[in-house]
Amino acid sequence: MTVEAETPAGARSGSSVMEVSAYKRFALTSEDRSGGGSFRAEAVVVDLPSGPVFVLPTLLGPTGYLGARATEALLPDRKMGSIDGYVAAVTELGSGKRYEATLPRADWPLMVRFRDIGDPTTVEAADPETAGIRRIRLETTADPVTTGVEKRFPPWFLELLHSKARFNGKHSIGVSSHDLADNLSPGAFSTEIGK
Repeated sequence: MTVEAETPAGARSGSSVMEVSAYKRFALTSEDRSGGGSFRAEAVVVDLPSGPVFVLPTLLGPTGYLGARATEALLPDRKMGSIDGYVAAVTELGSGKRYEATLPRADWPLMVRFRDIGDPTTVEAADPETAGIRRIRLETTADPVTTGVEKRFPPWFLELLHSKARFNGKHSIGVSSHDLADNLSPGAFSTEIGK
């Protein structure tokens, strides 16, 4: 996934490799799930003149799961309403054939920035338009999943990860506040941290 921006200082972009997998299994009872999938990904970082913007792959918002949205964008004519259709689509994308697409604007993940990277409580939503984000490109690859986003942060990032706290330092889950610091943890930036 490549996020492209246009700024007064010129074009900027950042990329990250994500992995989508899907499986089908025999359901023993009507309550069993007949399949599922997994998603491995890390935030795309776009270094802008005003500071880095982090495109969070684990927080898509109301449109659902980024792995499914990316699969649909790469195979727009494919019917994926069932587990069979989704498994077939993911299998096709992993076949080695090259696929490219643009992720529709409605499916863009949450983007955040920090007013002060040294203070986790200063996290705020980044408006893609204001930040100059113009396009999110998708393409298939055999490259490994990107890792290392934690290196972009001061020590507080890993301290929060190990304490399982939110950016506001609290350990609560399901906070009703809309404040990002109340609802974000380091895990929102990568499925790979700590593995």
